[in-house]
Amino acid sequence: MKRPTARDVAERAGVSRAAVSFVFSGRAEGNLSARTQERIKGAADALGYRPDEVARSLRGRRTGVIGMLSDSIATSPFAGRMDLGAMEAARARGHQILLMESRSDPGAEAEAIAELRARRVD
Repeated sequence: MKRPTARDVAERAGVSRAAVSFVFSGRAEGNLSARTQERIKGAADALGYRPDEVARSLRGRRTGVIGMLSDSIATSPFAGRMDLGAMEAARARGHQILLMESRSDPGAEAEAIAELRARRVD
């Protein structure tokens, strides 16, 4: 089954693709009626549509992902609570966490940093 697109949502809601974009980019107020916005959201829900975060990050130059690198979080007795706290704080601000561990190995640390940069974490 293919992932539903903004075009699919537009067709189901009987609107333009631009109207769908307005709703999911937060620019609908003043451009679309509340009724049209609800119709678009309903169509999106029915189709299981979610905006493409990769495309959004390319346009906005922000990934919404925070890189977190530690040398020993995984072996700490407080690891779960620290990770959960970081994830909750990030999620409250619309971000996600990419957690990496080096285990105090300089080679693994360099590799993890290179990976975080390659993924363009914020």
